[in-house]
Amino acid sequence: MLHFEPTYGWGPSATGSAREWFDRESEAEARKNASPVPGLGDEAYLKRSSDMVTVTVRRANVILTVTYLTPGYRPNRPTE
Repeated sequence: MLHFEPTYGWGPSATGSAREWFDRESEAEARKNASPVPGLGDEAYLKRSSDMVTVTVRRANVILTVTYLTPGYRPNRPTE
């Protein structure tokens, strides 16, 4: 979770800073195949892969990312 603190007139607003970060991340390669999630926060996107689902939401000056590992996920563990 990212929380952008208010600057009290000494720079961009906390919401503006969060929006800029979210917009910058939305152009990142990691979000290339993400889908918008209408009605969730001010902005949200969802990305699926074969073994996990990630949702990132911005509401005002807070950004929250939740990753869910699907039931078929098997972490790489060394063999004994």
